[in-house]
Amino acid sequence: MKNNISLLVGLKNNLDYNQHFYETTRELYPEVEICFVSYGSTDGTHEWLDSLTDPNVKSFYSEEAKTFSD
Repeated sequence: MKNNISLLVGLKNNLDYNQHFYETTRELYPEVEICFVSYGSTDGTHEWLDSLTDPNVKSFYSEEAKTFSD
């Protein structure tokens, strides 16, 4: 079956919750595409995103604070 679902998830300074969300989502939906967006996080979120080796994850982040719609 072809995957036709993508989740767009805004992150900011809540690393424990972000990791829990990711792990839970992967347990339920192992192949769904997840696109994480994080602007201005200072709690290690960007480093964690870089450490993910999941081919179904895309991430966009910047040290600059922006709104989710940016």
